[in-house]
Amino acid sequence: MNLFKEAKNDLGVLKRQSVISQMYTFDRLVVEPLQGRKH
Repeated sequence: MNLFKEAKNDLGVLKRQSVISQMYTFDRLVVEPLQGRKH
C-alpha cells in the first residue's frame, strides 16, 4: 500500500512538471515575439 502511495505521488510530480514545462514553453512562444515587437 505504501509503495502504491509513493508511485501515485511520483506520477503526480511528473504530471505537474510536464504541465509546468508546457506552460513555460507556451509563455516563451507567446511573450517573446510580443516583447520583440515593442522595442
